[in-house]
Amino acid sequence: MNSPRDHHEPDDDTPIVPISFAGGGDFGDARTTAQATPIRRAFIVGSAIVLFSAALAVIFVLPRYLTPEPPPAVAASAPAETAPEAETSAAAAPEPEAVAELRRSNQAQLEQLLELVEQLEAKNITAWAANE
Repeated sequence: MNSPRDHHEPDDDTPIVPISFAGGGDFGDARTTAQATPIRRAFIVGSAIVLFSAALAVIFVLPRYLTPEPPPAVAASAPAETAPEAETSAAAAPEPEAVAELRRSNQAQLEQLLELVEQLEAKNITAWAANE
């Protein structure tokens, strides 16, 4: 049990050699390794170019094919193009009587809504909501 291998303290005459993980080990002579480096570099550069091109295609080209096209409105736009300009501008603008009627209707609905809000505030609705 007291063999030199079991002893964990380094001997004074044993040289310390650092471990190197670069290069992956000694699998051949230097000439083969030097020839493999440009091929490996070309493969990495080529792969990077292909991946970069694919990313650009996804960002700029693919959305053109995925955007939905609006439905054709040929039937609706055909009569408007054939009508004279005066008739289309008159048809687009509502009549003053219709505008006045809509405004009166909206004012009446607004008054009803304001009355309901006042009634709820009078009944202290905010206190009810806090209890629930």
